[in-house]
Amino acid sequence: PQIFILQNIGGGTVTINPSDITITGEDADQFILINIENTVSLGAEEMDGFAVVFTPDTIGEKTAIIQVNDNLGNIHEIVINGSAVDFTITEFPYTESFDGEKFPPLGWLSLGEKPWERVTSGSNPTCDPFGAGMLKYNCWSYSTGNQGTLVSRRLDMGSGTYGVGFKMYRDNTNSYSGKKDKVEVFVNTLPDTIDATKLGTINRYTDYEPIVSEQGWYDYVFEIPATFVESPSYIILVATSDWGTNIFVDEFVVGQVRAVTLAANPSEGGTVAGGGSYLEGTEATLTATPNAGYVLTSWTDAANEVVSKKQTFNYLVGDSDVTFTANFELGYTVTFTVVDAESNPIEGTSIVINEDTLITNASGVAIIDLANGNYDYTV
Repeated sequence: PQIFILQNIGGGTVTINPSDITITGEDADQFILINIENTVSLGAEEMDGFAVVFTPDTIGEKTAIIQVNDNLGNIHEIVINGSAVDFTITEFPYTESFDGEKFPPLGWLSLGEKPWERVTSGSNPTCDPFGAGMLKYNCWSYSTGNQGTLVSRRLDMGSGTYGVGFKMYRDNTNSYSGKKDKVEVFVNTLPDTIDATKLGTINRYTDYEPIVSEQGWYDYVFEIPATFVESPSYIILVATSDWGTNIFVDEFVVGQVRAVTLAANPSEGGTVAGGGSYLEGTEATLTATPNAGYVLTSWTDAANEVVSKKQTFNYLVGDSDVTFTANFELGYTVTFTVVDAESNPIEGTSIVINEDTLITNASGVAIIDLANGNYDYTV
């Protein structure tokens, strides 16, 4: 709201009733007057005030006039203007990395007496953002029960299967509180938690749900119910302090859910891991582990195109479901021995072969398992 001050700069008494303050003009209905509650009588230099909130229901420039009548027969007019911008997101995936210095980000709302904040580094616990900034909720300083609410931009998803995801730092510090510092995730058609639907809860402490084995950054994804996909909605993050260590969140994303399906060829050649449901625009880490006597020759897509030859590769999830096959073959152990002109072993030599880089040991030796075939290499 914009605050307006009423001040008597004369020598007599100015009397103003609530009905003496009005908003007029073509766009008067785009502003809300938070008026004085009772009649005020202002002596010399005395002050009072009222507020106006800009509440547009259409985009564009809006103009109105505040009129203040006093008991001396004067009419005071103030021209007010507002620029209404539609911050609705219609293109997905939508990401917010909190790298910009402006906080909350444009179109977001930060609510509560103890709000979220943006930081460029983390302490208690120590952690770093993935870019230039990240979210912090200061549980270290805020007593138990304090909350901060962060509301995303309006999301017009339309149809399909959508989810919201972000990274959160989990730590195992347990000396200072009941350890129940947490983030609750809601979705609502209004930018608040009244009648909102809870999607899930993430506790800061590693031994609380969802339980993890060690502290660090973890990815969390929640599916958005169809009723909110089909109606413009907001994602709401509510942090609650238990006076423990701080909560850190980064890399917020809303996008369609895509299936990443993995297969092993032949099945006895090895195992694959990392398949599942992912948000469009996020990264999936896919791993192929050969069984004894086998080696990985390649990862291929549904068109049988080679996408990687590494046992682990990171796939940036695109705009469709995908299937990747890890291809295994019986393998052979290949040994490289690097020596100088006097046959002394050379340690630390790099050998690049089949998209892998080998480093020779103190004996000048490097070993790799390969399928039968011809390979180029550089030393």
